[in-house]
Amino acid sequence: MLDLGTRQAWRGERAIDFTAKEFDLLAAFLRQPRQVLSRDQLLDQVWGFDYVTESKVLEVYVRYLRDKLEVGGESRLIHGPARGGLRAEGAAGVNPRSGRRIRCAGS
Repeated sequence: MLDLGTRQAWRGERAIDFTAKEFDLLAAFLRQPRQVLSRDQLLDQVWGFDYVTESKVLEVYVRYLRDKLEVGGESRLIHGPARGGLRAEGAAGVNPRSGRRIRCAGS
């Protein structure tokens, strides 16, 4: 769960610390679950302007998110290669083992 007001995040019972940009990127995915978001859409929503096409900033931040979200074998929530578009899986992300949802609160 993401709380947009307090900028706190959890996956199940586990609190997750994100940087400001990591939090904003995850919020962008969870506001539009299961929708493929283009590289340009994500760069615009999170960074607020067009980045040079050759920049790897999006790929780097997606890797940071995956590293923090997929601890101990937790299921993948962000799918797809960044160049072809990315999407958050499930109904705003569901851990199949616990059945707990990750969702945006306060949007």
